[in-house]
Amino acid sequence: MKNLKVKLRKIILLTGLTLTGITLYECYSWDIMGKMYSPAPPAPPKQLRVFVTSLNTMGDLAFMSMIPQCIGTGIFNANCACQQLAFNANMAQNGAVYNAWLSDSTTDAICNIIGRKGQKLAQCGGYTTNANYVDVNGNLLFNSWDDIKSGKIPNRPINITENKTTTASLNAWTGTVSGGVGGTSYCPNGTMDWGNLGSGMVGNTQNALYWTTDTLSFGASFGSTACATMTYPIYCFEQP
Repeated sequence: MKNLKVKLRKIILLTGLTLTGITLYECYSWDIMGKMYSPAPPAPPKQLRVFVTSLNTMGDLAFMSMIPQCIGTGIFNANCACQQLAFNANMAQNGAVYNAWLSDSTTDAICNIIGRKGQKLAQCGGYTTNANYVDVNGNLLFNSWDDIKSGKIPNRPINITENKTTTASLNAWTGTVSGGVGGTSYCPNGTMDWGNLGSGMVGNTQNALYWTTDTLSFGASFGSTACATMTYPIYCFEQP
């Protein structure tokens, strides 16, 4: 059984000609034997891992059967690829879930990385988590999900794969602009997004400023490139 005692301290502040007294309260707990317990320190933020895939894919995100566990197209298949590659790299055995940094006409990437596929920012924007994001070598990328949502630039390029190697690809498929919302092109094929036709937006894996929309390389096309002829990796984020 513990007894709670409150220690009072009074501080006198002289501001201009006004004398102000401020009382501070410090709480301590003692057990019945008189031993004092200090308040427990706050838990450190969880570190969520981020990587760029070691495999490239065309704009249909099918990974060309290189990941046999994942059959299909679009963000659903990209999420599957992130999960399977993380599992193969021994990063998902503890139940960790990984999702792709990808947007389409119904999903914003900022929502997809927290497991809310099919939602736009207006629906998932109230989410919060005590976690920061690091690459698989432990280097800090973002302080929080809110930082990503607000368009903060990562502390370094996102160019480390799940295997702890540096990607050789300059670009990664994203379909996403700063802040994690959908951009202007998702490799459309009729009514289906990420269907391997048209153009799709990409980010720059070697330059943190353009990590999600590579206007540095593609200028006025806002980071869009041909979906049926180009192959790129994708970014994968561990889900809080």
